[in-house]
Amino acid sequence: MSLEIDPGDSLSADGIPPLFRTEKVRNIIKANDGERVELVAELVQGSEPLQIRWIRNRVAIADSQSFQYIRKGGDVRLVIADAFPEDGGEYAVEARNQYGTARCIMRLDIHSHERSLAEDAPRIVNAPPLVRAVPGDAAELTARVTGHPDPVIAWAKAGEAITNSEKYTLSNEGIEFTLRVSDVVRTDAGKYTLTAVNVAGEATATIELAVAEPTSSSAMQPRFTHAPVSVQSRLGQRVELLARFSGQPAPVCRWFKGDVGLEDGVGGYTIADGADSSTLSILYLENEHVGEYLCTVRNHYGEDLATAMIMIEGSSIALPLRRSSRK
Repeated sequence: MSLEIDPGDSLSADGIPPLFRTEKVRNIIKANDGERVELVAELVQGSEPLQIRWIRNRVAIADSQSFQYIRKGGDVRLVIADAFPEDGGEYAVEARNQYGTARCIMRLDIHSHERSLAEDAPRIVNAPPLVRAVPGDAAELTARVTGHPDPVIAWAKAGEAITNSEKYTLSNEGIEFTLRVSDVVRTDAGKYTLTAVNVAGEATATIELAVAEPTSSSAMQPRFTHAPVSVQSRLGQRVELLARFSGQPAPVCRWFKGDVGLEDGVGGYTIADGADSSTLSILYLENEHVGEYLCTVRNHYGEDLATAMIMIEGSSIALPLRRSSRK
């Protein structure tokens, strides 16, 4: 589990931004195929009204009988009535009010009844020996881990165990495990160890993080600090795509659908731009609004791109994988 709070959020004299209690949330929740599953997080503060949203693998989840939103005071739950293996993945619960946004992240693993009973010792593959980063950037150390039963995964640096925090985010997508180091500084350089253990054995891999001085252009180049998240909704509902970014001088943000640039107040769209954020809103979702959207941030030193989908609830459109940056 990890907790994210928008960096621009601060305590207001008139209200309190939301905050989750992180110590009561398990990083990985395990369940069996066909079981009822409850994902739980606890809000310890936040002025009303609060908007709650659950997201799986970067796609917003609609409140339904299959995926039911429940909130009683600070207790926030997502109830999955009948869990399938494909329901596994990274889940995030987001709480938002006018004073800020907080996000709590956890992992759900669903064990299929068809899984082999044979025991296999862990194996770590595709672990890069060296990852380079510059101060201020985020670095991701990624490797694939196999084994049965599912190995228990641990990250460490210089013998010290690493857990989810403001600096570190531990996550996995299937058998691919990632340690994200946020806002890299020189002292983050060094050797990081990934260990996988199950009843059949143990495996270890070492990845070195090298921190180099930035060039003048890379220090100022735009980048997304919060890329827009794909969303599913019903026709007639309000839909929002939010992007947050950094760069110096302040980047210019633009939204596109297909090859057409979008403008505030035209075609049912509203665009609200801030110094480091932009929100694309559709007040009344219609069929013509469904599809892929491109968000760009640009200044004199480069450009960053991100895509997100707006889909009708229940549709199965494949999500876009494209995201790149260029100078």
